[in-house]
Amino acid sequence: MTRPRRPLGRALDAVGDPLRRRVLLALLEHGPDAASGVDAEAVAPSTADPDQLTTSLVHVHLPKLSDLGYVRWDRETTYVRRGPAFSEVAPLVRLLHDHRTDLPYAWP
Repeated sequence: MTRPRRPLGRALDAVGDPLRRRVLLALLEHGPDAASGVDAEAVAPSTADPDQLTTSLVHVHLPKLSDLGYVRWDRETTYVRRGPAFSEVAPLVRLLHDHRTDLPYAWP
């Protein structure tokens, strides 16, 4: 997959999936100073199948967010922390979250 070159394109790509939005929102709300990070599995909807969730996170969503520089994650677990480019996507996540009741689709 070709990485979008512009920051807005990368940010929109990142928020294009509900699970990625949940991970990014959890990191935004968790704060930048948390040493342990966030368990990406814990932010998933409670109706999610645990095996499918882990597979989806490990093979699709966390690698994508990591490639974009938005998260750093321990590949042995699903714990994530803010990546070096998190500040690029944070304003968009905050804007969408703050206006979630105005959106024509479910958030996150």
